[in-house]
Parts: sequence; C-alpha cells; structure tokens
Amino acid sequence: MKIDKCSLLSLIDSSDKSIRDFDCQDPEINDFLHEQALEFDKAYRTQTSLFYDEGRNRLAGFYSTSVGLVEIYAPGDFAYFKSKGMIPANFVDDSADHVFMPALRLNYIGRDRRYSDLGIGSSMVYNLFENFIDAYMEHGIGMSGILLDSTVSAIDFYKDLGFKFLHDRNYSEEDLSTNPRPMFIDFKTISESISHS
Repeated sequence: MKIDKCSLLSLIDSSDKSIRDFDCQDPEINDFLHEQALEFDKAYRTQTSLFYDEGRNRLAGFYSTSVGLVEIYAPGDFAYFKSKGMIPANFVDDSADHVFMPALRLNYIGRDRRYSDLGIGSSMVYNLFENFIDAYMEHGIGMSGILLDSTVSAIDFYKDLGFKFLHDRNYSEEDLSTNPRPMFIDFKTISESISHS
C-alpha cells in the first residue's frame, strides 16, 4: 500500500469517525485514542495530532504530547546534559542534587496496523521534531528536548531516531518487561536531525 497524500489534523478539529477503526495492536494506545484523548485535549492536558490518509479517508497514525520535566540525577545524565550545554560545566552534581529541565513529553504515538513498514511512525516523529523546533524559533517556548517512556517493542525505533536512555540504565531483559524506560532526545540533536532530513 502507498499513501499518496497524508494530512495532519488536531483531534479537537476532527469529526472523522475513522478514529474508532484505528488499531495499532497495542490495547493501551488504542484505549487512549478511543477513550481518553479527546477528553484530555478538551481539558488542555494534551495535544493530539492525527495523520490521515486522504485517499482512503482513514486514520494512519497519531501522537499525543504535553509539557513535562526531565529529572536529571544520575552521573550519566549530568554528563550528557553538560556535553550538550544545557547544564553549566562547573555545576557540581553530587548525589543529593536533582535538576529538572522543561521538556516536551511524547505521551502516546501509534500507527494503524494497516500502515506497517510505510514509514508513518518516523514521519510522525519528524513532524513532532519540526513542531518542537518551531515552538522555540517562532514562539519563544524553551524546552530541553523530548521525553518519552518507551515500550519494549519501540526501543530500537526510538534509538534509530536519536533518543537515549536516561538515568544510567542499560536495561536487561527483566528490566524491559517491568520498568518504565525513559528516553530523551535533546534540542541540538533534534535540530541536527531536522536539518539532515
């Protein structure tokens, strides 16, 4: 299957019934879109963006974002944020200190099962990257990067896009099935990714 034209809409602005037909094969993500996304968007808790296949009048994918904070406390976190210029080089990172940085939180992202292997997921993330850079460049909204909690099956997808694990974690198979897996991509990496795409 090929998508000739895909459009981006806000969930609140959409009246399309194809949302109910959406199935990314992950019950939690499906439930969010079907049961909570509109309520959360109307309460200004999230912003959900929909990617429509115009030729088939079908929802191909979506992502939902909100404002969040990145908690920095592990030595590797401090080293990473210092290397990116987001924490002063002379900052003393003793174990009692926690630093919080503003970030965009990617709460949910899903691609309909009928659109596998077409690059919809990557296209949505690159769209998110562009909107993130625009928030800073055009609207003066400062954020350190994009934060998410990855599912096990999406870890390699996010790593390929430039996301890194936080808190000095190298997850074992046991950890992967039971713990949140916070991942992060910083402003500079996003900007470089956009300029190379």
